[in-house]
Amino acid sequence: MKHHIVVHQFDPTVHAGAGISLIARDLIEHAPAEAEVSLIGVDADGTLEIGRWQEITIGQRTVRFMPVARLDNRNQDRRIPHSVRFLSGLARHRPHLGRATVHAHRVEVGTALALLHPHASLIQFIHGDASEFLPVSAETFWRFAPRGYLLSERFAVQRAARAIVVNTRAVTRLRRYSPRVAHSKLSWFDSSIFHWDGTTPRPAVPRIGWSGRIEPPKDPLLAVEVLSRLRDRGVDYTAWIGGQGTLEQDVRAAVERHALADRVELKGLLRPEQVADELRGSSAFLMTSSWEGMPRGALEALGTGLPLVTTNVGELRAAVQHGVNGFLSESRDPDELASLLQASLALTPGPELAQLVQDFELHRVIEEIYDLIDGAAPPH
Repeated sequence: MKHHIVVHQFDPTVHAGAGISLIARDLIEHAPAEAEVSLIGVDADGTLEIGRWQEITIGQRTVRFMPVARLDNRNQDRRIPHSVRFLSGLARHRPHLGRATVHAHRVEVGTALALLHPHASLIQFIHGDASEFLPVSAETFWRFAPRGYLLSERFAVQRAARAIVVNTRAVTRLRRYSPRVAHSKLSWFDSSIFHWDGTTPRPAVPRIGWSGRIEPPKDPLLAVEVLSRLRDRGVDYTAWIGGQGTLEQDVRAAVERHALADRVELKGLLRPEQVADELRGSSAFLMTSSWEGMPRGALEALGTGLPLVTTNVGELRAAVQHGVNGFLSESRDPDELASLLQASLALTPGPELAQLVQDFELHRVIEEIYDLIDGAAPPH
């Protein structure tokens, strides 16, 4: 039986997480039935013993879990980044990995694993293209040392038995360093939750959705500006914004400033089932991110048969057929996005649109990823 150890700084006992944390959780929960899976992560609420293996349940799966750091978001010294605390704990507790295959979802974690456990079979996941996110992301300390990121990325990729990369441009760049670089979708939607439901009536007045972290990379303030421009075009609509984050008050203020309070509803954090219900009651979905790998929120909207209007970031071109199931904007201009959003309202949501993204269904993609892992050859 193969043993996989996922190494990532999240606590699955507290919440499912978002972004990469949710991807890591799904890779644990939906790993092949015959595989043994463990997790090295963090304790987020102060209830777990640090540095000791313990059993937890993720979905229907029982796994071993070792937190190596305590990261309480409510009471953290912000001068020390999360990843530094996590790596320090990883070095301090030095978990025994045996002959397991280890998964790293950040390059600094892959670098640390390669140095601390040089004989381990490392699977390095690369969730974005450095040339796209380093110049704009305020959420990573690597913005202060971009050359350091590129060196760490190169080292981890060269040491990895397999590097699994979502961005096709990054694949081309990283294959100069290792022939073991492989392209994968690295994002998915759960069709048991996000699917076309022909029984849900579509609204008589067009309804537009936006959902994600209310953080700068997702640029919800641009979404509010786009909705304002759409109103100025004389389009009758309602809209909803789902999610939470540091920009919540700014978004609320922008909705008031643009006099959109009677049109735009701020939903707060929604469970996946609630998001799916909102999508099925909508006419189009708007995404305004400044960078992405392959955003799950976009796939979830497309999986419900909803047209998508989005900035052309990450690998969205692989899921959006321009003018068929949505539109890709080559600029971040709110007028252009409003024009495309207006055009999307002429598209008819339905099962035909949902069918176009079935290759991104959760079980299909995760099976492909484990096939890539199983086919990995040692780098030395």
